[in-house]
Amino acid sequence: MAAMLAGRLDEDESDAEASVAPSSADARMGKLVQRALDVPAPALPELLTQIHEAAQGLCDAAFEQQRQRIFCTPKMFLTFLDAFRRIFGSKTRELKRSFGTLALGLDKMKAAENDVTEMRAVLDKKEALLREAQAETDALLQEITVATHAAESKKAEIAADRDVLAREAAKITESREEAQRDLAGAQPALNAARAALEQITANDMKTLKSMQKPPEMVRRIFDGVCILLHHHVDTPQCVTGTKGRLMLQDSWQNGGKQLLSRMGFLDTITGFNSKNKDRINDETCELLQPYLWQSDYTYERAHSASGNVAGLCTWVRAMETYRRMSKYVAPKIEALDVAERKLELANQKLEAKQAELQRAEETLRQCQNKLQDAKDRKQKLEEDAANTRRRMKYATDLIAALKDEKKRWQEQFAGADEALAEVAGTAVCCAAVVTYAGPFDVNYRAQLTELALQLCKKRKLPVQTPFSVVSYLGDEQKLAKWVLNGLPADDQSSTNVLIIAKSGKVPVLVDPQEQAVRWLQAMHRGAAVPLATRKATADALQQQVE
Repeated sequence: MAAMLAGRLDEDESDAEASVAPSSADARMGKLVQRALDVPAPALPELLTQIHEAAQGLCDAAFEQQRQRIFCTPKMFLTFLDAFRRIFGSKTRELKRSFGTLALGLDKMKAAENDVTEMRAVLDKKEALLREAQAETDALLQEITVATHAAESKKAEIAADRDVLAREAAKITESREEAQRDLAGAQPALNAARAALEQITANDMKTLKSMQKPPEMVRRIFDGVCILLHHHVDTPQCVTGTKGRLMLQDSWQNGGKQLLSRMGFLDTITGFNSKNKDRINDETCELLQPYLWQSDYTYERAHSASGNVAGLCTWVRAMETYRRMSKYVAPKIEALDVAERKLELANQKLEAKQAELQRAEETLRQCQNKLQDAKDRKQKLEEDAANTRRRMKYATDLIAALKDEKKRWQEQFAGADEALAEVAGTAVCCAAVVTYAGPFDVNYRAQLTELALQLCKKRKLPVQTPFSVVSYLGDEQKLAKWVLNGLPADDQSSTNVLIIAKSGKVPVLVDPQEQAVRWLQAMHRGAAVPLATRKATADALQQQVE
């Protein structure tokens, strides 16, 4: 039972425990451990031998005073050496692991402080870039405001001009339609003249040329044609015609006959309609009036006298009618032409303004694109700066929160030399208690501890001060658990449990009040751990104890 107890209590003391610290911390710990083990080789065996002899002397004293035989055999010296080896190795690893963790933590905190310094420098740069981006954005906003105002002003100006031009164009269109309607009154006469001219054939002209003296009606018709074509006519003279009627003397011999002999006479007449009819002036019309006033100067009378040649009579009257009507329409048309030229110039100016508007809108669009790019850059810088601030705040808060802890770690790490230097001496004293103090009462245990401390001091081997087996070998959590399961809270009981756990021996527990039994049962509740107990009244046990 005791062997199993010792095994279970020692389960956390495996020599396989190891911890690997980072390279920087490990290097420092290696130097500390090297210095801690710097003990003269002859001194340690002699010290261990003297402690064993002191324990043997206490056993003899106990027998002299209490008649209680306690044996201190040479094998116990080997147990003492083994206990020292295990305690020394365990505490060395524990301290190395602990100080390595401290060194790692201090390195991490130093790295965090360096990171905060670097992040602050980076943040300063990012904030400077952010200020530049803000200034750039403000400048672009101002530029966009100006460009927008210019574009809107230009757009409003163009809209106003477009409305004015639209109204002017509508007026011009209306006036031109009115003029066209006025001119349309002469169109039937022109159409009739064109149709009459189309009826005249080359044979008609040939027949007319063959006449020595064409009919008087034909001669008067040709006088009108000569006047329109600005061909020679004689000075008008009134003569008495047939039936005593006054009439103008014709110019056939000097005018009409020569005109008729021209090549392409009919083509000249036909082309006159489209090319020269607008050149007819008032003087020409005045010269035609004496002929047109004559009642017989009609197509019907001319046709009865000369056949198809009468078409020239219709043509002469149509030209006069067209001139008479166009005389009133011409100023309107001239005004319309002037207005259209002005409108065309205005449209050209409008197109130029529209081109300026397009350029202004393009400039505005480019500014807006630049602004969007600047906003994107600014947003990215803001996010980066915010992330950096957040990281820096976390790191700063962590450093501030660990400020006291860092100070404690530094103080603990500063005592690493001393703590590691004390491992050998403290392990010797603890091993002495674990190996020899089991059968002793409180007084003899105190004497054993004091003798071990004095011998270490004499050999100048440092020991932890104040020395306590419970605080040095015990674990606060396990001690609390032991007490929670019924172990008395005094140092004597805790020392007893540590002796069982660290000795590696099978103990015999004298438990008259059965405290140990109840504690063992509570510790191993639910586990299949057999406990063998004997009552103190048993004859064999009583004999052995006596």
